[in-house]
Amino acid sequence: MLNQIDFEDLVQRCRGKNARSYIKEAVDCYRVGAYRACIISTWIALVYDIIDKLREIAASGDKAALQKVREFDEIQRDVDTEKALKFEREVLDTAHAGFELISAQEKRDLQRLFDDRNRCGHPNLIRDVEEYSPPPELARLHLRSAIEIVLERPPVQGKVALDSIRKVIDSPYFPTKIEDAETALKATALFRAKANVPRAIIMGGISSILREELPSRLRRQRLTGIQVAVRLYPDLAIRVLQDELDGVVLKTEDTLLFRALWLLHHYPDLHEYLKEASWIRLAGYAKNLPVEEFKSVMWALDIPRVSEGAKARVSMSEYSELVELVRKLKGTPHSIITDECIKRYANARSWENANAIADAIIIPIIPYLNKQQSERIISAGASTEVIGSFRFEVVIKELKQAEILTPDEFKSALKNVNLLENFDYLFNPISAELLAQLDG
Repeated sequence: MLNQIDFEDLVQRCRGKNARSYIKEAVDCYRVGAYRACIISTWIALVYDIIDKLREIAASGDKAALQKVREFDEIQRDVDTEKALKFEREVLDTAHAGFELISAQEKRDLQRLFDDRNRCGHPNLIRDVEEYSPPPELARLHLRSAIEIVLERPPVQGKVALDSIRKVIDSPYFPTKIEDAETALKATALFRAKANVPRAIIMGGISSILREELPSRLRRQRLTGIQVAVRLYPDLAIRVLQDELDGVVLKTEDTLLFRALWLLHHYPDLHEYLKEASWIRLAGYAKNLPVEEFKSVMWALDIPRVSEGAKARVSMSEYSELVELVRKLKGTPHSIITDECIKRYANARSWENANAIADAIIIPIIPYLNKQQSERIISAGASTEVIGSFRFEVVIKELKQAEILTPDEFKSALKNVNLLENFDYLFNPISAELLAQLDG
């Protein structure tokens, strides 16, 4: 049985002032065991809430809603009982077919409330001699149904609701931090919405990411919107993703599969919903990434089911592809990328080639190196092509300045390739200071 906290929560969840007043009366009736009165008051609260919603929609300029509001106001003004009863009989059809405020299933649930309200409020409709006494479970069910289906929801219709939510998500001010985005979207129709609304946000958002040319910021915003919808409706999201995600990925054109890699990289929770055929296709794509989409290898390397193909693609990459990838770095590169850059440096074909590699793909990644990678770059000095290039000294200086290795570790790495004497001056404060002045 509902407790005191449940009752207060039910009342507070109602948006409209009129509806809240009647639903409070319904709750009071329930508390004292007046279940017929509870059902009647619940229906009245529902009708008034639908009318209030129509007034809000009309205020936004909707002509159909304005007409319905005028019709209701005329009925009240003329005290036209016959028209009032007709309006009440049709109010669920109006909410469903006229304005998409409720779904077909929700309309059926609320129709039961209307039928029971008639049984409670019109004894002449009951043929049995005994009075109709609804059980408390029925009254409680109708209370919850009315509140959860209508009274707690904002006055938005199917397409209108989606458009309003998408407008918020696509705003340049929409946050990409999940917690902040959830707060923002809870103030929209997404919160306590009908099932079709979060479903459309989830699958519509995924489809747009896979098939539309979106700026990076907007793509990230839509992904955040998807993640919030999943958090708010986890059970629904699981069903929707199980039923639909794999099909959407399978239907994505080959030329757009790099977007699927982006999506799977940034939202790993989606991995479990893809089937084997999709994974095989994505792994093949990662292994044969077209030149113009080589940057996607960064995402593929972090996706376990396609990482082997991505590694093979890196090992077969053109030098120009690595240069372009490093040039566009916005964070720590995958270790496979870093290792390949170091490998290319160690295998330089000439002094000129070593100089070019140092400037293009070694010096830019130094801030992201770990100890082992730093030592490997120093070890590249064992190559006559590298040690003979004038940019190698710059590489060593940059490495020392990055302080990835301790002085002793740095000396040890240089000693291992017989280069400690060449760079011993770097560890002499006076020599280093004089050299810096000469360079200046």
